[in-house]
Order: sequence, then C-alpha cells, then structure tokens
Amino acid sequence: MKTIKILIVSMLIIMASSFKATVPQDVITEFESMLKKHFATYKANPRGKVTKLAGGWVNERFVSVENHKYDIEKTGTPTTPYSGYCDFTLKRVMTEFHDTKKEAQQDVNFIKSDLTIHRHYYTFQKGKWEVSRRQYKTKEGWNDCNETIKNGENAGETNVKGCWED
Repeated sequence: MKTIKILIVSMLIIMASSFKATVPQDVITEFESMLKKHFATYKANPRGKVTKLAGGWVNERFVSVENHKYDIEKTGTPTTPYSGYCDFTLKRVMTEFHDTKKEAQQDVNFIKSDLTIHRHYYTFQKGKWEVSRRQYKTKEGWNDCNETIKNGENAGETNVKGCWED
C-alpha cells in the first residue's frame, strides 16, 4: 500500500511538471527587442544632467553596462498573461565637484564613476510590454526609481539614478 501511494505521488509530480506553462517565442522575442531598444537609448541619450551632491555640483551621465539578465513567466490572468523583469547595471560617470552649477555644466571631463543595479518589472498587456515598476538597489535595499527629491537644491528632481525610460 505504501509503495502504491509513493508511486501515485511520483506520477502526479511528473505530470504536473509536464504541464508547466511555457511562454511563446514571439512574446520572448518582443521582450528581448524592447530591452535591446532600451539599452541602445543610453548610447543616444546618456541621461546627462547637472546635479548637486554632498561635495558640490557635478555633471553626470549614465552608461548601460552589458550584463543584463531577464526572466519571463506566464501569469495565468487574461489581462496580463505574462510578466517579466530585467536586472541591469548603470554606470554613472561624473566630473569633479564644482562650486557652482554653471562650472559643472561646462565641465565634460568625466573622472569618477560608480555602479547601480536596477530591476525593472514589465507586464504584457494588449499585445505589448509595459513597464510596471522600476527599482534600483542600495545597501539598504530596493528603492523606487520614480522617487522625487523633496529637499535642497535638487528638490523636485526625479529618476536620480538614471533609469528613466527613453
């Protein structure tokens, strides 16, 4: 009797794994195409801006590092049948610190850099992929890419880590 139960459970597990939902190749291709276009925009538009940091004013740009990874899964809901995410790294290059915003605007000698990991989430709706959430990682955890600076000389600025869609 015990052997029969084990056999039945084993067969159910095998059958369940064979019914795993697969994502159609055209949906995967569309996702890959969208990501390729997104990363290409960093070459055409490095999201440059002048901003004030703790050390002073800097001119900064963002460069996509070629190390992204992604995954797509079937959701089971008719309105958003697939969801996906992409992890990628942006390299921020910046000038030396300046006393004034005008000095930083004129400086194009990018001498410092740092890296930020991003994760963007997508849903497939009405035949196309849409961004549903964008985050970047710090030592403290994941933060919203859409955050808005509330205080100081950069008050009102958004997308401070260079990840906005173009």
